[in-house]
Amino acid sequence: MFTRDHDVIREWAKKRQAVPATGEATESGPATVDVNDGGAGVRFNFPGTGSFRPISWDEWFGNFDTHDCAFVFDSDLAAPGSNRYRIVKAAEWSDLLG
Repeated sequence: MFTRDHDVIREWAKKRQAVPATGEATESGPATVDVNDGGAGVRFNFPGTGSFRPISWDEWFGNFDTHDCAFVFDSDLAAPGSNRYRIVKAAEWSDLLG
């Protein structure tokens, strides 16, 4: 599935106890890891795996929107409880979908 809807993304994260995070340096703090994600800069930390720096939802969505990203994830019908996701440039993903 593919979305830019903030509520859908928040609900997906809530179901998985995922918290918004980043590995890059931002106004709220320094970089924590070397990430190569094409500029998206946002991630999630899942329970038991917190290698990225937690950030607020406002900062997460600010970066997401500024970089015109889209959230690509497994639907709960296809893969119940899957934590698999990608953050991509919305225009590039839209082109792939036709």
